[in-house]
Amino acid sequence: MPDLTINSGALSASFRPDLGGRLTRLTHRDYGDVIVPLTDVDFDPLNWPKAGAFPLFPFHGRLADASFEHGGRCLQLQPNPNRGTDAMHGPAHRRPWDVLKSTLDETVLTLNYKADPEWPFEFRAVQRFRICGSRMDIEFELTNQAGTAVPAGLGWHPYFISSLNNPIRCNATMRRKSSASTDPKDSWERRPLPVEPLSSYPFTEHLSDWSETSIASGRGKVEITRHEGFPFVVIHRTPNYTCVEPVSHEAGALGLPELAREGAGLATLRPLSTAIGRISISVNSNQSH
Repeated sequence: MPDLTINSGALSASFRPDLGGRLTRLTHRDYGDVIVPLTDVDFDPLNWPKAGAFPLFPFHGRLADASFEHGGRCLQLQPNPNRGTDAMHGPAHRRPWDVLKSTLDETVLTLNYKADPEWPFEFRAVQRFRICGSRMDIEFELTNQAGTAVPAGLGWHPYFISSLNNPIRCNATMRRKSSASTDPKDSWERRPLPVEPLSSYPFTEHLSDWSETSIASGRGKVEITRHEGFPFVVIHRTPNYTCVEPVSHEAGALGLPELAREGAGLATLRPLSTAIGRISISVNSNQSH
């Protein structure tokens, strides 16, 4: 299947709906690739390449022992064999999506998920991408179609091109004290992400109360802006890429007792109710470089 491409002004984006609704490329006319291009399209869906961007429905992060409580019962999911006994990042990026709309500058992808061993409840997911000039607006929706109230989260997992020399800034005011932990029971502190010397080492940070994150380089400045939903963001930096993952709940929230999940941001969605998240990505010149 060929890539589905949209463009307008300086930006161009390509997608593979059949590969989990993935964005495979985001390119700026002046600064080149913004996201690590997904070139290997023949991959194991349970062991995905560190490239492109994929949707996180209906949860993100690790789910310990692939089990959680719901309605007073313990529900067992099919674990990811590459993550031991755990499940991770939900199953939506391992399903083919449908193209609901495709124009020169906009595409809308949908997934009507049927209950299976990886997730026991039906839902409908939507991804909307629209490019205008040097900005791409993205909207995500998850509608509960299970006929009963269910836990429901959403998010997005992009791999931005970045090295350890590229400064990252985020205006989040809250961060998890143990940056290596994915346990939502760990405490949070009102301490912003330091600007320097983040360029000197890999890290993972779990943050909240944010609206903007930026990555600066000689290739331009990439800004990720939160507009609706997504009160949490996970920033994962390596020598070759940086993930800036806007998410609706804390990592590990699904594994909490039912009464504790809402405090960690994971909603219990009523039948036919919809959760929404909106962000934008802008690419501009970096005056400081």
